Amino acid sequence: MVGKFEGIGIQFNILDDTIVVTQTISGGPSEKVGLQAGDRIVNINDTTVAGIGIKNNDVLKKLSGDKGTRVKVGIYSRGYGDIRDFMIT
Repeated sequence: MVGKFEGIGIQFNILDDTIVVTQTISGGPSEKVGLQAGDRIVNINDTTVAGIGIKNNDVLKKLSGDKGTRVKVGIYSRGYGDIRDFMIT
């Protein structure tokens, strides 16, 4: 495999058809913007990804890119009423 790509610095599972952050990587871009374990990713770049049957490979494609790529994620967190948007580089 040739090339270089990076992700947003999370580990995740798909639970009940929703991407759930299980861990942020220490010092990574997601931790820096405030994502936490238990957060649910419901939108990626303004496209709904919850409740559509998304697969692990699809998540990786949407959340990985060349270094410096920006991705907007809509996050549902317990304790917050609304979906919060985060821009992650």
